[in-house]
Amino acid sequence: MSAVEGTPTVNYKFNRTRTRIVEVIGANATTPVNATVTVKGWARTVRSAAKGKLLFVVLNDGSCAADLQCVVTNDVAGFAEAQPALSGGTGAAYAVTGVVAASEGAGQKVSSSGVLIKS
Repeated sequence: MSAVEGTPTVNYKFNRTRTRIVEVIGANATTPVNATVTVKGWARTVRSAAKGKLLFVVLNDGSCAADLQCVVTNDVAGFAEAQPALSGGTGAAYAVTGVVAASEGAGQKVSSSGVLIKS
C-alpha cells in the first residue's frame, strides 16, 4: 500500500513510480482528495492566469481519454521554465507533483494543485 492508507501503489517496469491520470480521475479512481501524487504526461493546453501568477497545465498520459488540470502557482520552482514560450507549450512533457483537490471548475471532479513542476 502507498503512503495514503487504502490507495494501491502501482509498480511499473523499470522502477517507474507515478500515479496514472486514470487513477486520479477515471470512473474507478483510487486516489483520494488530499493525496499527494506525481503525474506525468503531455500538455494538452498550457495557459497563464491571474496576471501571470498561475499556470494551468492540462495533462494527458494516455491512461484514459480524460485530462487532468494542474494548477501551479508562481512560487513553485520551475514555474518560469514551464511557461508555454519556454517549455514548448502544447505537446510538451511535464511531471507535476501535487495534492489532489476537489475542483472548483464546472465539469471537473478533481484537479491537482502543483507543488513542483518540471518540463
